[in-house]
Amino acid sequence: MSKGWFVHGATELPEIRDIVREELVEDEFIASKLLPEVFVTEPMAKIRVISAGQDKRVVDTSRAFNGSYKRVKWGMGSDFYETEVYGIEASWDNMEAMANETVQINERTESGLIATGILKTSREARVSEALFNTTTFTGADYYKDETAKKHSAMTLDEISEAYKAAQGKLFKRYGLRMHHLTQIAHPDYIDMLVKKIAKDNTIYATTNVALMTKEEQGEVVRKYFGLKEIVSTTAPYNNIPFSDDENTPNFEDIYPRQMMILGVLSQGSVGFKGPGLGWQAVFSKFTKDFEIEEYAEPGTDGQVIRAKEWRGTKVREDWGFLFDNVIV
Repeated sequence: MSKGWFVHGATELPEIRDIVREELVEDEFIASKLLPEVFVTEPMAKIRVISAGQDKRVVDTSRAFNGSYKRVKWGMGSDFYETEVYGIEASWDNMEAMANETVQINERTESGLIATGILKTSREARVSEALFNTTTFTGADYYKDETAKKHSAMTLDEISEAYKAAQGKLFKRYGLRMHHLTQIAHPDYIDMLVKKIAKDNTIYATTNVALMTKEEQGEVVRKYFGLKEIVSTTAPYNNIPFSDDENTPNFEDIYPRQMMILGVLSQGSVGFKGPGLGWQAVFSKFTKDFEIEEYAEPGTDGQVIRAKEWRGTKVREDWGFLFDNVIV
């Protein structure tokens, strides 16, 4: 890593970055699953996109009398991605750090954990906002508002018909069947579906839905509707602003409770060429994840840790269908 990427006078801290990667609890972060990382060498660029279905045409492939064969022309479209730098700082006082040595608090490590946790939580929120967006998913082919009769008020047959209608639109665009689709939904929505399924199916008569793990609930829903996968949006955030004093946290959902997506998740390994709902473009000349640096705060006894990343989100709404107001 070139030191030119860092603020003047700052020191890169790979050892703190590695500690943070080991200690930070990320089991509920799903941004990289919903929009996988694709490493790019330009902060913004035009990309070529091969139109879907060009290899799925039915053509008379028989040999002509003169020994020739049918020839097809195929074309490419274009798209665009852009990235930007995101960062957050956490500071501490050297005098307090000296006092806290006796209670085994490492101010530098804790500041790194806090800054990076905020960086990644904010990344999660950006992905949520990009995906669950009624401006991105707009029009009857991409979006349906279920306010008139929410899924929580529907029968399973009615919900199945709503899913099939969405899948039918995706089939027209990309030939997608139900078993190609992933459901991205809040755990309350998944729980509601499982309770309906358990009520209508004797196989679950003795099952205590409340004691099922999210993986077990997801498998029940996946099998019932014939889907590829269920992704539960469990990530929380603390909506209490920072202050100098300790305060009681108040956690809320990062992902919207009332929305649900059926779609195809991208595979980061194939880059922009593959199918799917989108990616996070990561400017790899800076870093492939995040970096941590430290500098002294001029005129004080303070030190500052800064966590930074350089990336952007790219959503392709034509690979999904967004339901809104699905649950009370």
